[in-house]
Amino acid sequence: ALASREVIVSTGAIASPQALVLTLEALINEAAYMRERADSQTARSPKRILGDVDYLVGTVSERHLWNKKGEVAQAIGLAYETLGQFKKAVESYQTALVAKDGGATHKVLEKFANLSIRYVEEEVRQMAERADKAKNLAEKKQVKGAAVKAPVVALSDKHKADLAQAQVLLERLVDECGEGDPRLSDRLSLLASAYKRQALIGWSLRQQDQALAALKKM
Repeated sequence: ALASREVIVSTGAIASPQALVLTLEALINEAAYMRERADSQTARSPKRILGDVDYLVGTVSERHLWNKKGEVAQAIGLAYETLGQFKKAVESYQTALVAKDGGATHKVLEKFANLSIRYVEEEVRQMAERADKAKNLAEKKQVKGAAVKAPVVALSDKHKADLAQAQVLLERLVDECGEGDPRLSDRLSLLASAYKRQALIGWSLRQQDQALAALKKM
């Protein structure tokens, strides 16, 4: 069932990790299907749903240390992924992967690798957009004849490490699939998507050779 439009999350109403997961799943469903509702005026905004998820994570999950459990961390990651909060989703999926209780499913590794590249692409694109705006603003204010230097956009060391780790994981996931493995098609699609995002990163950084090389691999 979808979450109520007037859902009020309280610590007293969630007495177990399983109850927390069920509440998160309700919010995930609401976020995923709210655009399909006939009565759009009564649908809650993604911002309000995100506020509920943040509250659950910061007040309920962390207080009881449930966020360290694999099943809970996976549900938190999926909630953030559904709401477009990719960096938070990656962090939660990473927690799910190393959870000692082993409560996460095998899908978490695929989601972690895929979103690790997706969040970097999004951040680099936003950096490039801000740099273009800054350059355009500087050109409007420049003294006639003066050169305007565009802000440098580059990958951080963390971005590079995350991209490299995700690429290795995706290639390993593909390589471990034998002939006829039903997982192979989905994993090849994830690998192709990773190359596509690397191409987008290359274009954002104005590195056309790298972008074209990634497209060929895609």
